[in-house]
Amino acid sequence: MKGPVGYGILAGFESYLEAQARSISGPVAVLERGVVYDCSRAAWEKGVRPGDSGSRAKMAMPELHLVYRSSGFSREAHDVFSRMAEGLLALEPEDQSRIFFEIPGTEYVPETIGNLLKALQGKSFHCVFAIASTKFTAKAASLWLWDRFSSGKCPKTSRWGKLFRDSLHTALFLEPGMEKGFLRELSLSYLWKLPLELRTVLKELGLRSIGDVLNVPRDDLSTHLGDWALWVREWALGQDWERVKKVYPEEPVVFQRNFVQPISGLSREFLSVAVGELQAALAEKGAGPMGIEVCLNGDFPEYRRTRRVFSPVSSRESLLIIIENLLNDFPGGEIHSFSIKLFDILPAQRVSVPLLWSLAPADKARLPLKLEIAMEGIQKKFGDSAVYWGREETGGKSIPPEIFWHEEMMMLWDPVRSQGGRNYVQTRS
Repeated sequence: MKGPVGYGILAGFESYLEAQARSISGPVAVLERGVVYDCSRAAWEKGVRPGDSGSRAKMAMPELHLVYRSSGFSREAHDVFSRMAEGLLALEPEDQSRIFFEIPGTEYVPETIGNLLKALQGKSFHCVFAIASTKFTAKAASLWLWDRFSSGKCPKTSRWGKLFRDSLHTALFLEPGMEKGFLRELSLSYLWKLPLELRTVLKELGLRSIGDVLNVPRDDLSTHLGDWALWVREWALGQDWERVKKVYPEEPVVFQRNFVQPISGLSREFLSVAVGELQAALAEKGAGPMGIEVCLNGDFPEYRRTRRVFSPVSSRESLLIIIENLLNDFPGGEIHSFSIKLFDILPAQRVSVPLLWSLAPADKARLPLKLEIAMEGIQKKFGDSAVYWGREETGGKSIPPEIFWHEEMMMLWDPVRSQGGRNYVQTRS
């Protein structure tokens, strides 16, 4: 079953969460790379807007508290999203203030918006929603509507669909069959799935709107955009095959095995297979668990252990290490059944992707397009020697961010461990 897709921008929600976490009672603005990403109602009323520099926001409101975004998702955000997901087919937060959601049908649009606002009552001062048939169109429409709301030029009606407005929310429901016409008039800045560098390429070709892309012959577009050309044309036509990931309503991810012939122990190979299945299920959600539970039954009292972590665990190695630790004090015996349950599943923390040596094997396989563009940009700006593959320096070792980050970074750079002015990478035995 597939229903309409929505995208919501929850103004003030992330500022509310940061203020609660830091016990701040005054106005708050949340910064990302020195730029305002979200702000509280009090700051908004003083003219602070997302996109402002931190210094400009401070000038507009000297008593403003500037805080940098926290990584990951807070427990309260998790609880709010769980309530928001009631009645939805799926809810996928991009971060703590922007969400995708899927509705059972068009007749549920007013009810869905009401439920979302109810879950956010007192936590977001205004929400902007757009509902369409695909993720791409829904987000493009929401960003367009948000830009107009932020500038105080929000339309009262729309020829492309139904527009709802009150003091708490603004929502646009694009009528089926009208989406292509709506997209044609949007500027290239709303091609949000296309990397900024390639949007710049389109502008340099003289294109000004998403509709202009459809006037360019496919071969010419491929010359300038490469593999992206096909996707860009589909997005311009309102097509997008990506579904909303079902992060909420939350369902535990479970691995279960019953043994016809009891076994005396669990090998690392068996656990690796189990973790592989779990990690594949998490990858579909783009999420990771905050809680892990193992349970063994056999000719011994039930063995059950649970571990909670501080941020969603998404890497295979980290999951394996936690599960092995949970099994450390297993007294032994004939095992009849074994299960792993992952619960409190939140969107996985988005971390910067390193320029991994594994993406440049000896046979010179082609790099992923996004990484290739990033590398070319760095080399153009800082020279050809600015980026190199670190196989010799690291020994091909990767760092699981959730578990070993602090210790591994100390291994990379710690004056106590340095020898002769050079820091050597240490490896675990």
